[in-house]
Amino acid sequence: MAQVERWVEAGHQAVKIKVGKPDIREDAERVAAVRSVLGPDRRLMIDANQRWDLPTTFRALDVLAEFGLEWLEEPIRADDLWAYRRLRKHSPVPIALGENLHTIYRFRDFIEAEAVDIIQPNVIRVGGITPFRRIVELARTHSIKVMPHLLPELSGQLALTLAEPTMVEDVEEASFEQLGILDGQSPVRFSNSRVTLADHAGLGFRFKDRLQ
Repeated sequence: MAQVERWVEAGHQAVKIKVGKPDIREDAERVAAVRSVLGPDRRLMIDANQRWDLPTTFRALDVLAEFGLEWLEEPIRADDLWAYRRLRKHSPVPIALGENLHTIYRFRDFIEAEAVDIIQPNVIRVGGITPFRRIVELARTHSIKVMPHLLPELSGQLALTLAEPTMVEDVEEASFEQLGILDGQSPVRFSNSRVTLADHAGLGFRFKDRLQ
């Protein structure tokens, strides 16, 4: 809970935690504890990292949906389109996925099958900014929300180009600057649940020469 308390003190208005323990009661205890720290107004998302099958997911939702979840992320194997289609049809919680979909064609499969509420393209895994933007346009035509996956400094800049406000994951100790790979300060800042940019050309990153 200390980590969640830090996030709240830092001004974050949304938190995502992992679930998927063998005993759903352990997940329920953790989610309840996190919700108690967050209070009723901050957003809470959960990510099962493909640990469940469809029946287990429905059992988990019977227990966890009461905690006011913003979304359930990747509860089932990422390529199981049939299961996600059935899950989304009956789930009381919005379903998010996309970090393990790598082409616009696979995103189209899930969107057109009405198997997902929120897509999470990873700009690196989908092949760069141009494919990312094409996936965004596909989602927009179907009224599907877009939440960029990880890479907070890249995703933050992409999020600012979207027509509607979105959320970006700011993972502790995982930014380019925190990893120590930038030559200089990052042009992207996260403060009070907002992304801000310095005045710069292009993406604004200068990476260290690893040969030095």
